[in-house]
Amino acid sequence: MLIGTVLGTLGMVDYYGAGVLTIFIFYFFRGRKWWCLAGQLLALYWVNVQLLGGLLYPVHIFGMEFEICQQGLALLALIPIWLYRGRQGYHSKPFQYACYAFLSRSYPDPYADPAISDPLTAIPASANICKTFYSSH
Repeated sequence: MLIGTVLGTLGMVDYYGAGVLTIFIFYFFRGRKWWCLAGQLLALYWVNVQLLGGLLYPVHIFGMEFEICQQGLALLALIPIWLYRGRQGYHSKPFQYACYAFLSRSYPDPYADPAISDPLTAIPASANICKTFYSSH
């Protein structure tokens, strides 16, 4: 497992060594027994919240303030993974084309607008946030 983590980091795969650890976690805790699901939850909590950590979102509920780790939201992906039963889901041509239409609207064509296709020229020099911040203080 350590060798896989090191090779994942050196090979610069997705999420580096933590991504390889995620694959090992799903392998070691495969199955539908309660301890397998608990092992997946606890191990992925450790990888995503403790190991990767990162950006924290402040949340105010009933006058109390909490901080939620952004990478910890990846644990919500366990819900559809656990609900999968090895069968193909709903499919039809109209549904397929509706998904295509939704995705085509969600991700605009970067070549349609020259300002989007070349991000270096899209932001004017006067909008340099760091320069504006330091010059005003």
